[in-house]
Amino acid sequence: MWPPGALSDRGSVRTTTPRRRPSTAIAIHPPAADDDGQCPPRERSLLLRALLSRSSSGSSVSIPLSASLAITAAMDQADIPALLSRLGSDEDAVRKMAVFKLQNSINDPAFADVFISSGGLVVLRRLIMTSLGNTLAYTLQSLTRLLEVDMGWEIFETPTATDLVERIVELIVTNPLVNILRGAMAILVALVSHSQSSATANSPGSVPGTFGFRALRPAIAVYPQFFDLVVQQLQSADHALCGNALMLINALIRDALSSPAGDANGSANGAGGREDWAKLVKRLQDLGLIRAVYKLMQSSSLQDLAVPMLEFQSLSKLLIRKWREVKVDLDRPEHRRSLKSIHLTSAPERAAVNGTPKEENSETGKKKHNPEKWRRLGFETESPAQEFETAGYLGMMDLTDYVRRHDDAFQKLLLEQATRPASVRCPVARASLAVTMILYDHFEVDKTDLEDTKGYQGVEMKDQDKLFQPLLLQWSRLHAAGLQGFFRMWKSTAAEVDDFDKVAELTRILIEQVVSQSTRTKDILEVEDDMHEYDITRLRNLQLELLELAFEDTWGEHLYQVREVLKQEALQFVKEQRVRCLLQGSWFSRQTLNRDANGDGGNKTTTSWRFAKLSHNRRFLHYCDFEQQMAQDPGLDNLTEKIDLATISSVVSNVSAPNEDAKSTTSSSTVQKLSNNPKATTKITIFRYVEPSEATNGSEAKEQPMLTLWPMSHSLASEWLDGLLMLLNQAPITAETSKLINLVSDYGLKIRLLNVRMDSSFEGPPPGAGVVPSREGLDEDYFFEAFNSMGYSVLCDRLPSLDPEEGTSPTVAEDVEHLRRTSVLPELERRRKVIVMGHSYGGCVGPAAAKGLSSSERLADGKKGGVVGIVNLSAAIVAGGTSLLSIFPGGKIPAGLVTNKASGTFMVENTKGYYKGVSPAASDEAASRLRPHALSIFKTPVPAGAWADAAFDGRRAYIKTMADEAVGPEAQQAMLAASGVAWRVLELADAGHFPNMTHADQVARFVDELAMEWTDTVLTGALAGLDSALMGFTQVTKSPLVDL
Repeated sequence: MWPPGALSDRGSVRTTTPRRRPSTAIAIHPPAADDDGQCPPRERSLLLRALLSRSSSGSSVSIPLSASLAITAAMDQADIPALLSRLGSDEDAVRKMAVFKLQNSINDPAFADVFISSGGLVVLRRLIMTSLGNTLAYTLQSLTRLLEVDMGWEIFETPTATDLVERIVELIVTNPLVNILRGAMAILVALVSHSQSSATANSPGSVPGTFGFRALRPAIAVYPQFFDLVVQQLQSADHALCGNALMLINALIRDALSSPAGDANGSANGAGGREDWAKLVKRLQDLGLIRAVYKLMQSSSLQDLAVPMLEFQSLSKLLIRKWREVKVDLDRPEHRRSLKSIHLTSAPERAAVNGTPKEENSETGKKKHNPEKWRRLGFETESPAQEFETAGYLGMMDLTDYVRRHDDAFQKLLLEQATRPASVRCPVARASLAVTMILYDHFEVDKTDLEDTKGYQGVEMKDQDKLFQPLLLQWSRLHAAGLQGFFRMWKSTAAEVDDFDKVAELTRILIEQVVSQSTRTKDILEVEDDMHEYDITRLRNLQLELLELAFEDTWGEHLYQVREVLKQEALQFVKEQRVRCLLQGSWFSRQTLNRDANGDGGNKTTTSWRFAKLSHNRRFLHYCDFEQQMAQDPGLDNLTEKIDLATISSVVSNVSAPNEDAKSTTSSSTVQKLSNNPKATTKITIFRYVEPSEATNGSEAKEQPMLTLWPMSHSLASEWLDGLLMLLNQAPITAETSKLINLVSDYGLKIRLLNVRMDSSFEGPPPGAGVVPSREGLDEDYFFEAFNSMGYSVLCDRLPSLDPEEGTSPTVAEDVEHLRRTSVLPELERRRKVIVMGHSYGGCVGPAAAKGLSSSERLADGKKGGVVGIVNLSAAIVAGGTSLLSIFPGGKIPAGLVTNKASGTFMVENTKGYYKGVSPAASDEAASRLRPHALSIFKTPVPAGAWADAAFDGRRAYIKTMADEAVGPEAQQAMLAASGVAWRVLELADAGHFPNMTHADQVARFVDELAMEWTDTVLTGALAGLDSALMGFTQVTKSPLVDL
C-alpha cells in the first residue's frame, strides 16, 4: 500500500519498497536539463552508479527524472515483452515504473503497433479498471497518447467497452486528483470526437464500438452529476484540466450537432435528434456553462485556453444558427407553450384597444375573442407563426426570454401603446425580431463552420484577443439591451409604423458602435449602460457619416457633382437670406468725437444711431442718422439719404470672428441684446470711384468712401458685408456665411442620402429604365400636371374673341382687358408673383395684360406681388399699335385658315400640321374641341406688350419650336429680331406648334428654372418663403399666366 504523502501533484513521486524483498528505493524528481533536453553528464553518471549498486539494506537513491526520460526514450520494441510482464506484476511499484516508461514511448506508431499486437490493450484496460494513484494517472496518460496517434480504438470495441467508459466517467465524478482528472477527460474527448471507420467496424472478430456522445450515455445514466462536475472544472486553477474540461464540452456539443439525425427539423425518434442537442445545450446552460466560459474569455488565462475557447465560440454561433433554422411550428408543444407564455405575460385581461377594455359575452359569460390579440403585441397579422420565418425559433426564444425577464416593463409598454393611434404604436414583436437579426448579422453567424477552429493553433496572442467575442455568450442580455434601445429611439424620434425600417437601421448602428468598440475585458453591465445612455443626436450624426462614407466609395464622382450642385443652391439660398436681412434693415452705432465746450482741450465721445435699409427693388441703399434708437424701425420714406448700388466700387470691412461672439444671432435681436453696450468692434465702408469714367482702369482708379456702418455684432457684420457683396455679384468672405453655406449644402446632401438605400446601388436599373415612355393618350392637361408636380398651380381663362357671341366682333384690346381684370389683377392683389406665358395668339394678349404690373413698378407704388417675367411659347410678337396682320406676308390672313364672313370667324383647315408630334388619337381629340375665333383680332390694333419695357430686361424668354408648321422657326426668329430687345431663347428641335402636348416636361423645367432665377431663389418656394402657384394656358386662345 502507498504510505501517506506518497502522491503529489508537484512534479515528483516518492515510492518505498516492501520490507519482504530487499531492493533499492528510488526518489525521482525533475532536475534542470540541457538545452537539447538531455540529462546532464553528472546526473547521467549518478543514475548509472545507482543502478549498478545493489543495496541489500533498503537504502534510498535519488535519480533525476530527466535521466529516467533518457533511458525510457531508448526503449525499443525488443523490450515490449518485458514491459508487459512488469505491467502485469503484482507489485504496484513495478507496475508504476513500467507504465511510467510506457507513457513516454507509446506515442511512437511503430512501438504502439507492436504493443497492441502483443496484447497491450488488455493490460491497459486492466490497469485502468483496478489501479489507483499515479499508476492510474500514468495509465490514463498512456491511453491518451495512444489515441492521439489514432491507434488503440479497439479497446472501445470489446463487449466490456461500456464498463471501461463507465470507469472513466466514475473517475471524473469521484476522484479529486488533478492528474487523474486530466487523463480521464482527455480520453473522453478522444472518444467523443472519434468517428468510427468502416474498416474497423467490418474487421473480422470485432464488435462494433460506440463512439461520440452515445458512448457516454449509459455511464452518465449511472452518474447523472457528471455534467455538473465537468462544468465545475472550468473554474479550476489548473489550466490544463480546465482546458480538457472545455474540450470535452466542445466535443459533446460538436458530436450532437454533427449527428446525421441532428438537423434543425429532425425528430426525436433517432439518436442524436434535434431534442438531443437541444436538451444537452439546455442542461449545460442551466449548470452555468455560459457564465463560466464568459469569465474565462475575460480572464488572463487566455493564452493557455485559446484554442478550446475559440472552438466553443464557434460552436455557440453554430447553435444560434441551428436555433434559427428551426421553423416555428405550433404543432410542437414547446413552440406552442412559448407563444402562449408571451400572450399570457402581456396581461391580456388588463389590455385595452384604443383605451376600451374587451367586452364579455353576456350569454355565455366568456370573453369575446380579441380581434387584435397578436397585433396588440406588435405582430403584423393574427398569424404570428409565419412572422418568425426569418428569425426562426431563435426569434421566438429571444422574445420569450425578454418577456420573461422584463415582464413588468413589457406590460407597461403594451398598455402605453394601446392608448396611442395604431399608426404610431411601437410594434414590440417586430422590434424584437429585428434586433435578433441585427445581432445575427453583427456576429456573422452564417459564416461559422465546425471546421473553423483548425486555423487557431498558430494564431499569435495579439491576434487572438481580436478573435474573442465574449459578448456573444451574453446574447440574451445584448438582445434585451438592443430592444430597449429600439424603444428609446422610437419614442425620441416620434416614429410611426412606416418608419420602422429607419429605427431598425439606427438600432443596427447603435449595436455596431457599442459592441464593436467594446474590449474583451469589458463587462456586459458596462455595455448595457452604454446602449442605454448613447446619445440619439450623436447616433444620427454617426449614421449620416457612415452613409456619406458608403456612398463616397460607391459613387465618388457622382457624389462630387451632387455636392457642387447643392453648394451652388446653398449659395443662392444664403444670398437670398442675406439680402432679406438688408431688406429688413438694421441699426448701427455711430460714434463721434466732440471737443469740450469749456475749451480746456478735453474731448467727449457721443453716440448716435444710423439705420440702413435696402429698397424693395434692390437698387438703392437708404439710410439716415438718428440721435437715439427708435422703438419702431423707420420706413423708406423716413430715410433721407440713399446710395445707388450701381455706383459702388468696393466694400471693405475689418470683420473678424471673436471667440465670445462666435454664435450666430438674428439681425432682429442683435440691437436689443447689445443696446446696453454700444461699443462697435467692426465697421463696413462702402466706396465709389472718384471719377466714374475711371471704373475701367481697375485697381488704378481712385476711390472715396460713401458710407460707413458700425455693426454691433459679428453676425450683423457678416449679414451686411456678405449681403452687399452678393448684391454686387461677388463671393461672400466671412467665416459665418461660409459656415452657413456648408451647413445648408451638407444637410441637403444628407437628406438626399437618407432617401437612398445602399442595396439600391447593386440592384441595377429598374425594368424599363432609360426607355422613353409613350405619350399615347396624353392631352394638353398633362401640361398642367407637369407644373403641378413642381408645386405650381395653373390658371386659364376663356377670351371673349374665342367662339364670340353672334353679332359681336371682340378686339385684341378687349381680350387684354378681360384677362387683366379677371385673372392677372386678382392674383396680384393676393400678393402673388406671376409669370405671364403666351402661346401663338396669346403672345399678343398675355404680355399686354402685364403692362405696368411688373414687380418693381408695383413695389414703387407700395404694393406687393407683381409680374416677374414673360415667356412666349411659339407666340406672336407684335409691336404696340400695329395689327396682327403686320407680321404675315402681304398683310393677309394665312391661306391655311378658313374664314366665315357671315359669322366673322375663322377656323384651322389642316389641323394635322398644327399637331405635329402628337399621337393621332390625342390630336383628333384636341382638334374636336377647337372653336371658331373672331376675325377681328387680325385687324384691330394690338396694345403695347410689357415685353418691351425696361422692367422686364433679363426677365423675358422665348421657346422656339423648330419643327413648327404653323409659325415656322424663320418667322419666330424674325419676330425676335424685330422686337429690338434681348430674349432668353430655348430651342426645341423636334417640337411642333403644340409643345405643351409633346414637350410638357421640358417646358415646365425651363419655366421652373426661370422662376427660380427671376425670384432670386433656388430652393423650393416653401424654404424661400414664397407662395407656390402657377397660372398657365393650353390652347391658342387661352391666356398664359404663371403664378409663383
